[in-house]
Amino acid sequence: MNSILGGGSTARLFMNLREGHGYTYGAYSSISPDKLVGSFNANAKVRNEVTDSAVTEFLVELNRMINEKVTEEDLQGVKNYMTGTFAYTLQNPQTIASFAINTKKYNLPADYYANYLKNVAAVTIEDVQEMAKKYITPNNAIILVVGDKAAVSEKLTKFSLTKEVNFYDTYGNDYVEALKPAPAGMTAEMVLEKFVESKYGLKRGKELDKKLSKIKDVTVKMTASIQGQSINVTRYQKAPNKFAMTITMGTMVVQKQSFNGTIGKESGMQGTKNMEGDELADMKTSSVLHGDVNFDKDGSKYNLLGVESLDGKDAYKIEITKANGNKESEWYDVATNLQVKAMQVKDAGEEAGGAITIVSTFADYKVVNGINYAHRIVQSFGPQTLDMVVGSIEVNTKLGDDIFE
Repeated sequence: MNSILGGGSTARLFMNLREGHGYTYGAYSSISPDKLVGSFNANAKVRNEVTDSAVTEFLVELNRMINEKVTEEDLQGVKNYMTGTFAYTLQNPQTIASFAINTKKYNLPADYYANYLKNVAAVTIEDVQEMAKKYITPNNAIILVVGDKAAVSEKLTKFSLTKEVNFYDTYGNDYVEALKPAPAGMTAEMVLEKFVESKYGLKRGKELDKKLSKIKDVTVKMTASIQGQSINVTRYQKAPNKFAMTITMGTMVVQKQSFNGTIGKESGMQGTKNMEGDELADMKTSSVLHGDVNFDKDGSKYNLLGVESLDGKDAYKIEITKANGNKESEWYDVATNLQVKAMQVKDAGEEAGGAITIVSTFADYKVVNGINYAHRIVQSFGPQTLDMVVGSIEVNTKLGDDIFE
């Protein structure tokens, strides 16, 4: 039953939410059987603006499993798959060990696995529907949404019998609006001044300028995983304002961004394009080596909104209004003055679903060559999350200009 519903890329949830509606990269369901605590779960990662539509389609498919019998073709296809994978896994000694453990742990008949294929072959269409009716209970479902509160909560009330949506923090406690007033007299500019001093070890001025003038280029090498695949992320910067970032999987370059001081490019599986407009303007600003020291030079305006608790620690929340009117948010730890989070909204184009929110968190700061660098950066964009761990930071390696083309 579960394999037909959401067991893989040919299952109903996947075909509906991805292939049919383009809401997600993948939608799945799973059963976790256990003698004491078992669970059934169906899930997908979708954009904020289609959250309610995705929930609707999940409920459509759950109810369809209960109310409609599957086809003989669907059932036979799953039987063939399960039979093939069962035979294949028998080559692994770990599988045989797990069979022995399960037989003992759950008091299974001694011939349970010996008769497994015969029992799979005996499953009928009626059996599948019976299991759906027994274990799928859409009207009693707990619907858990992680997303932008303001963007999604109102549209979710229609799925609640009480017409209410409950809110919780990351620890499962009742959510309380976390923004507290900043200390009297504290301004956004003061927060940023403290950040520069904590990151670079000196206040803004001639001494810091002299220190940074000795750094001609910086290379940051990171490792990460995305959708179970290991990747390498390398970020290059060269004074005064050249930048490149490559994402590789093995020897294959999956994606590259570059700015040579004038032209910005982005290349990947879909080809190469030149950056224009706001995208190019943002690249020019972010490509400046140690550009955060000159935060007051790019025409941006800063507003200290208050103090917010992030993972149990207080952080100043600053709203940034760029010269072009776009707004971003940044958070700085009250105790260390270092940046811990950033959020911005970018236009990803109609094909990618329009606006996309990019959230970055920064942690595990370590001093390299006299500068405090975050050694763990987690970036989420749409349904994807990139958890990057810094392996090395190299300074003054005499990077060639060809890297930035």
